[in-house]
Amino acid sequence: TVVFLHGRGQQGRDPAGVRAAWAGGLARGLAPGGLAPIDAAEIWFPFYGDVLMTALDVRERALAWDGATAAEAAAPDDASTRAVYAELINEAAARTGMPVEERQTAQEAGLVGGLIAGLQGPLSFLADRSGLDDLVIAAVFRDVAGYLDRDSVRRAVLDAVHAGLPADGELVLVSHSLGTVVAMDLLS
Repeated sequence: TVVFLHGRGQQGRDPAGVRAAWAGGLARGLAPGGLAPIDAAEIWFPFYGDVLMTALDVRERALAWDGATAAEAAAPDDASTRAVYAELINEAAARTGMPVEERQTAQEAGLVGGLIAGLQGPLSFLADRSGLDDLVIAAVFRDVAGYLDRDSVRRAVLDAVHAGLPADGELVLVSHSLGTVVAMDLLS
């Protein structure tokens, strides 16, 4: 049984359409190996996109820039989740090769301006190397931090995923982004 676990940012989308798109991608990957595609209707697709956003209590809002950086504009409100958010951004920048001196300068800026003020340097470093907008990256880290830090969010997502899984049998689990974190929770 094939199970697809999507990442964040799927709220409001049609689960059947997303599953069909993923099945199409799998079919394109199977074809060069001479393997037949799997019918999208036979693929399990536990959809948790709407549940995640409701549990995170992320409200669509116009970002009030007023001198705020992307790191500040997307930062979670809860102090504990903000700390996880900061840790994720800093670790990603370090793993991407941000020089120690630059990370130390960013940390020093954070000492003066608060935890989040020091994150724009590492966030910009990630944006420069990935080609993604720093606000997009910040939003991803915000949602992942909420999932990792808030048990109510994690429980809501896992309950939604469990409800969309087969009761028994062997699974082939295909995950993307936050779906990989959810998959690790399921496996452990």
